[in-house]
Amino acid sequence: MLVATPGISGFSSYLTNYGEISNKGFELAINSVNIKTSKFTWNTNLNVARNKNTIERIPADIPFAGRDLIRLQQGNSLYSYWLYKQLGVDPQTGDAIFDDYNKDGRITAEDRQIVGSTWPKLFGGLTNSFSYKGIDLNVFFTFSYGNSIWNHNRMLGETGGTLDAGRVLLASQLDRWTTPGQITETPRLTAANYSRQENSRFFEDASYLRLRSLTLGYTLPRSLTDRINISKVRFYLTGSNLYCSQSIPVQTRNQTWEHRIYRGMIMAHLPSPGPCSWV
Repeated sequence: MLVATPGISGFSSYLTNYGEISNKGFELAINSVNIKTSKFTWNTNLNVARNKNTIERIPADIPFAGRDLIRLQQGNSLYSYWLYKQLGVDPQTGDAIFDDYNKDGRITAEDRQIVGSTWPKLFGGLTNSFSYKGIDLNVFFTFSYGNSIWNHNRMLGETGGTLDAGRVLLASQLDRWTTPGQITETPRLTAANYSRQENSRFFEDASYLRLRSLTLGYTLPRSLTDRINISKVRFYLTGSNLYCSQSIPVQTRNQTWEHRIYRGMIMAHLPSPGPCSWV
């Protein structure tokens, strides 16, 4: 990995084996024939996997990514995000409430902490295939559970105009606190409330269930195709990414920034296209 070095050396970093990591997990695949008759069949394929990544040894913590969002720390996983942990918004004042991690009565950089990981607890796919006479249907879902993602778009667009005039303002800014008693996670507009951009409010649940593809087909009977000396003719209609339970573009797992690739970050990405085709 790249390790920072004093500028007096003439280099900003060097590549070395700096620590030890472990990966432990499992993969499970289940294939079943649920129904099989002369006219109808139904098959199911399920695969589930888990990987637990842990930094077993590292001489010193290493923060990296812009604003030191990610921190390599012994006992935690790679791509763990090091942030101020927002506990909520005071309903009476509208001010953000942060966790005083070191219990010194102040909120400073010393209160930043590992708030979560981008690694899912479980991920996999589920396929169901049906056929009835000449009609066939294939439904493929993918899923991920227990992982989080840093929404850099939201961090830049939900700042209440406290950044420069060239920044976008997201509609979610309208959910900010405005009146006493209001329950919201977006604080009132003050410079103090929006000065800490490394905020766990923007580290979002990225669990999802996606309908990755759906294909409906029809195969002409052999009694018709044999007449023209063709072994098989099949017409089909297929669609991709037709549904996703998660609003953020969950296909974005890696982000290139400062010539490095960071896992679990979304920045200036569009959602996956959902094309349909037929033959």
